[in-house]
Amino acid sequence: MLNEKCKLCKSRRTRKFGFYRGLQCYYCNICGHKFIANGKFARMRVKSDAIIMAIDLYYQGASLRKVQRFLRNYYDVKVSQVSVWRWIIKYSQLVKKYTDRFKMNTDYAWHTDEMVLHCKGKYVWFWSVLDLNSRFILGSIYVKSRSMENAMNLFKICKDKTIELPETIVSDGLLTYPMAIKKVFGLKKKTTFTPHYENKVKHINLIKFTGELNNNIIERFQGSLRDRYRVMRGFKNISSASAIMDGMIIDYNFLRPHLSLGGQTPAQMIGLDLNLRDRWRSLIEMAYKNGV
Repeated sequence: MLNEKCKLCKSRRTRKFGFYRGLQCYYCNICGHKFIANGKFARMRVKSDAIIMAIDLYYQGASLRKVQRFLRNYYDVKVSQVSVWRWIIKYSQLVKKYTDRFKMNTDYAWHTDEMVLHCKGKYVWFWSVLDLNSRFILGSIYVKSRSMENAMNLFKICKDKTIELPETIVSDGLLTYPMAIKKVFGLKKKTTFTPHYENKVKHINLIKFTGELNNNIIERFQGSLRDRYRVMRGFKNISSASAIMDGMIIDYNFLRPHLSLGGQTPAQMIGLDLNLRDRWRSLIEMAYKNGV
């Protein structure tokens, strides 16, 4: 008979470790975690099935009130909307730390754009970069301004995640892009016979919305985010806003099949097929197993 699997590291090198309120306790010989095999995530009072369903429903478009009602009716779990919100924040941040470890081969072109959102009655910016071929969102930031420093931070995040640089970055006409791209990606010699230099990554800044070359591909992604954002009616603070937007991107990149990609997810297209049969549960368990 197999030993009970550890809730944190998923190792089966565990042993029985007494009882707690009549329930068998276990000790993990690998990570030292003590736990009870009760169908719950580590350090959580509610069963994992209910938590997973809450996260999944929320990122599919349900409001906190509807998620709360669903848990009460179908799982007999009575929790506040605040508790549901905390689950979503906690596990979105946990999975984000895990997925940020991946290194990827990307296409020749990246597309970047920013969209304005509301946080505590003020305008803030959600900024992202998308890989053309896979539709994978390589990186994003949630900031108060479209400064060159913030643009550089975004490009550095994407650069650290990828194995090779893109040939081209496509953007709108924002003036901070050219210098930010130059500073992050650097310069190269045009030829071996001339001292002149050019950008390592070509920058195409578009102001038009039609034609063969445009930035519509990332704007469609932003449109899907706006549809979800309307249900939230704004964010309360930058920290929670960033976690929720990260969760939306995880759902978009790893869990949502795209018709334009032949029913595959962007993660599968870029070579990250993690076999996520249980969607958010699989991602959370992988994050625990990999020591996040």
